[in-house]
Amino acid sequence: MPNNLSQPLLTLLLDSLPDGLLVISEAREVMYLNQRFREMWRVPKHVTARDDRELITLVLNQLKDPDHFIEVVERAYQTERHFIDELEFIDGRVFSRRSASLNSDMHGRARIWIFTDITALKEADIDVLTDVYNRRCFENSYTDWVASASERPWSALVMVDIDHFKPYNDNYGHLAGDEALRKVSAVLKKQVKRHSDHVYRYGGEEFVLLLSGRDRASLLKHIENTRLKVLALGIPHEENPPYAMLTLSIGCIFFQQPHEPFALFHEVDKQLYKAKDQGRNCLMVSTLLP
Repeated sequence: MPNNLSQPLLTLLLDSLPDGLLVISEAREVMYLNQRFREMWRVPKHVTARDDRELITLVLNQLKDPDHFIEVVERAYQTERHFIDELEFIDGRVFSRRSASLNSDMHGRARIWIFTDITALKEADIDVLTDVYNRRCFENSYTDWVASASERPWSALVMVDIDHFKPYNDNYGHLAGDEALRKVSAVLKKQVKRHSDHVYRYGGEEFVLLLSGRDRASLLKHIENTRLKVLALGIPHEENPPYAMLTLSIGCIFFQQPHEPFALFHEVDKQLYKAKDQGRNCLMVSTLLP
């Protein structure tokens, strides 16, 4: 195989890649983008973006969280670190975004961005009823999340259980039960503020949240607010005395350093059952100090 490829052949190879490829110079000039990038980001063929900022303005309105998109881009150009994250689109697509710094004697410093459409893969991780991540996804990501705890000021492993949900189903019917699950999961999703935080449906009426925050007090308030927001839905539940409303029992563990994942999960499960023993509709918390 020859060491040097002709320019037309190299272009053909790069345009045949399944991933979108973008190369940006240190001066933020667009050095190269392949055909797949144009297709994925729906950049018209007649549009020639010479500057990275100009290119961003063309694609920003497609994203659910444009501020996060820009934040990562700006941070990337100030360092030689590698980055990887996920981008959610308004139309439901999900891309994996990877970025690496390049150094060349001929072209100087540059940054390469690689975009992979992982929509189908992410759909396999979503619980169809509640539209949050499923248990399979939790089990695939939980260990790595615990291992990366030192990268966050505070982490919170949270277990949520809808109180007396089986009697709710028996009394109001499974259609009403499904609707209640959707309403609760919608509240939980809205409470997940940071890009790295997630909510999972762990079992029938059980959810797990992986959260992070700058300080323990504000994170605790945030979790308690989740319980109050579900209570404020005012969903009647006659089989849940003395509240007669749909309520949550919540167990939570705060920590700052990596711990053994199984032991951590066992401990948060204990806190959840303490909440149930305390009469439900409450939050029980434990803090693991470094």
